[in-house]
Amino acid sequence: MDGMCSQCDDNMDKHVLINTTGDPMDGGFMLCPVVGCQCFSTWGVGEDSSVPSTPDPAEVAALRERIQSP
Repeated sequence: MDGMCSQCDDNMDKHVLINTTGDPMDGGFMLCPVVGCQCFSTWGVGEDSSVPSTPDPAEVAALRERIQSP
């Protein structure tokens, strides 16, 4: 992914894509690895992709903490 994130202005190449079903074609969500950044977005593949399921906010927060650990 080229460019900058429209939410946080950090480099998109460093954002972490997390699949929620085990099949990348089902989509998932994306977190920024920059410490303190709270950006969050979902992603899908193809025209027929729907909004993917995401974990509850506590699990997202735990994943963000792990990703942003120095």
